[in-house]
Amino acid sequence: GFRSNTPSMLARGLLIGLSAALACSPSRTNVVQTSLGPIQGYVRCDGSRGSVEVFEGIPFAAPPVGENRFRAPQPPSTWTELKDTVKVKPACPQIRLFGDVMYGDEDCLYLNIYKPAHANESSSLPVFFWIFGGGYTLGDGSEFTIYDGTNLAATHDYIVVTFNYRLNILGFLALPELKQEDPDNSTGNYALQDQRQALQFVRDNIRTFGGDPERITIAGESAGGFSVMWHLVSEQSKGMFSSAIMQAGTNQVEWWFQPEDRAFNFYENTSSILDCKDPQSRLECLRKIPVEQLLIPISQWLTDALGRNNPSLPIPKTVPAYGSDLFPVMPYAPTIDNSPAGLQGTPIELVRKGQKANVPLLLGANKNSGNLLLEGLLPFMVPGTMNPPGNETLYRATYWFVGDKSRELRDLYSAEEYKSAGIMSYYQRIADSLRDCMFRCSDRRLAREWVKSKLPTYMYTFSFDLGPIDHLL
Repeated sequence: GFRSNTPSMLARGLLIGLSAALACSPSRTNVVQTSLGPIQGYVRCDGSRGSVEVFEGIPFAAPPVGENRFRAPQPPSTWTELKDTVKVKPACPQIRLFGDVMYGDEDCLYLNIYKPAHANESSSLPVFFWIFGGGYTLGDGSEFTIYDGTNLAATHDYIVVTFNYRLNILGFLALPELKQEDPDNSTGNYALQDQRQALQFVRDNIRTFGGDPERITIAGESAGGFSVMWHLVSEQSKGMFSSAIMQAGTNQVEWWFQPEDRAFNFYENTSSILDCKDPQSRLECLRKIPVEQLLIPISQWLTDALGRNNPSLPIPKTVPAYGSDLFPVMPYAPTIDNSPAGLQGTPIELVRKGQKANVPLLLGANKNSGNLLLEGLLPFMVPGTMNPPGNETLYRATYWFVGDKSRELRDLYSAEEYKSAGIMSYYQRIADSLRDCMFRCSDRRLAREWVKSKLPTYMYTFSFDLGPIDHLL
């Protein structure tokens, strides 16, 4: 009967658990010799799926401080002594909480590698290279362990790589004098060049960890998806990866691929606000400013947005005279600097000219991708919009996105179609139109070009139903 079998079942369960624990006990990894020097990580157990070797905090570039601030990533120093890589390094500077208190550290260009413990130099496992999102303003390669690659490595036999790259003004400052001093005549693309530097380290070293340098998939969401698009059309990134996944990316919107003249105007204004006004000494001034003073404080986000969007209030002196519609929340993005080391044009136009990586592509977005734009960003970005949204919000939002074609867009998302949504009808109409303008239409344009080239192309919509809170995410 059941009772008589219970002790033996319990004993077997304990024995199995003990065996798994003995087979997967925390320890240090073998020493791995990289192109920069020897490193050692640690073994992390993942239950019955076995163990994963973790290497955290591997430098892939010199610290971008001092004279290296606002420059393309420089080669890191090599070492001969064994380096412990057992701790995630700080995120790049991104949030100024109050006063001089900020989140992040300017010495931040490090990556993390997660590999199945059994992998060795002859394994040739596929590599998943993850580019985090956050509007080029927030985020890092760990995201408070959300991007920990242990589970993926253990479950799917992949090598997983995550990393940091520079954000905000530190990753995107574009000025004529920066372009002049750069050997590739590039400016405003340091964050993306950080990504490429990390990718180069992976190509040079991943075989030592058991990965195949010819089977690297680059993947990212939101700003990470925009970054994937950047690499797909970058001359210097071509050949560095074998496939790409673009989640909630885009390929045309000027907020995320900024014309050089607009970028110069914005950052010249920003430099003046930072009291670095003289073009002859502007770079020296900007490189000496304490890093926290380069970041927009959270409290200023609100006052700047209110002042810019409310005619009855004076515009704060901290608001540049010219800048992205996404200021102050997410005004930073790559600059179209016409350099092979940077960005040579609007991505979709480069693709149509044949300038692209000919690799398989998976792309798509969430069912409710427009909701975040509507709830979190629209009141900051578009004068006259409100939350909860009404007819005026619908008009202003669609005009802001597509200008004179806004009536045509509103007709496509007719009120009749959304009647069943009841009190949420305005909300859902706007959210769906924003989602399609930003993501779905963009994805279809790109997919059509990929199909024309007879490349493997896959599209998806992530539509998991979260019940009562589904519309919020």
